Amino acid sequence: MRSISIKALLLSNLANVLFAVVGIVVTILLALIVEISVLGPGHIDDAFKGLESSSDFGVVLCVPVVIANIFAGFIAGRMAASQRVLNGALSSAIIILFGIYLSIFGWDSHTDYHQQLPSSVDLAVSWGGPIFGALGGFAAEKIEPRLVLSWTLAFPAAAGVYLVVFYIAVKTHSHFLLAMASAVAICVGAGVAPKEHRKQAFVTMSVVLILIPLAVLIWRLSAGGGSTGNYMWIFYNGMGALFAFMWVRKYVKPPPGGTISR
Repeated sequence: MRSISIKALLLSNLANVLFAVVGIVVTILLALIVEISVLGPGHIDDAFKGLESSSDFGVVLCVPVVIANIFAGFIAGRMAASQRVLNGALSSAIIILFGIYLSIFGWDSHTDYHQQLPSSVDLAVSWGGPIFGALGGFAAEKIEPRLVLSWTLAFPAAAGVYLVVFYIAVKTHSHFLLAMASAVAICVGAGVAPKEHRKQAFVTMSVVLILIPLAVLIWRLSAGGGSTGNYMWIFYNGMGALFAFMWVRKYVKPPPGGTISR
């Protein structure tokens, strides 16, 4: 039996590129929203320049690339009949080939971008794709696709609901809705997550919604910025997590003789 699946190799590499591009675009858009919300609608150019010159944001952009590598490895592992870890590692072949091409022929914009990254991060992201892909392939042997799909959908569902309610709150100048944005997002994300993991999903969504504004605050402070809005964002999301916890405790009944589904 052939160890390397050509179908898995081609489709997983395509998925790797697509996931990475979409992830980077979404990350940039979210970062611009945060920057513009702090600087004001008339400072779009300043927001772009701030992100471009930020070494911290360069590291943040590496996150969707790593996640794409892992997901691509998982896809390759599920498609391969055997040697799932090997096929997962090969899901980053196109990224490695592209890196070799750049190392030989160079690319000015690529070089400028890399100057924003610590050398260790640059090395891990540029050449660590097969390792991350192998982790995805290993996960394909151990984790049910149903669980991966549910968890994968849970975060976009929570993010989408949060952005919609947050937008309405800003337009209506409602402080209550600013807190409810995170409360509703937590409940929706936990509801989309696998039934047996909902307790962990609830905690994860709550922690993420507090860590994101906290990370933004640290980022702004390190750049000599920071504002009352950054502190209030943490406060609103924290209150939202509390509201979500109170709502679940009051209205979501555990099954007879048990606890709420984990």
